[in-house]
Amino acid sequence: MSNQRTIDAPPFLLVVTAHEDFENDRPTTRTGYRVRYVISRPDRKPVRGNQLESVSDLFPTAGEYPKTVEDALERGVAAGQIEMSELRASLD
Repeated sequence: MSNQRTIDAPPFLLVVTAHEDFENDRPTTRTGYRVRYVISRPDRKPVRGNQLESVSDLFPTAGEYPKTVEDALERGVAAGQIEMSELRASLD
């Protein structure tokens, strides 16, 4: 079972899928799930896999390197770099 969250925030779409069975070196959500990212922006092709570097690229002034996707989103919102227009959570 996985938990997928989709955040639509111009100018990009960030899809976060948390899995319980990812390898141990994957970053985790605060609930302990392993995280996979799919990032799409108008100026780049979608990036799939464990892409914290790309998440960090979206939040260059958000401070310290984000350890979880929640941190990346919170820092991006706090820095005024994204406005969360929609958040959907569903179980596969």
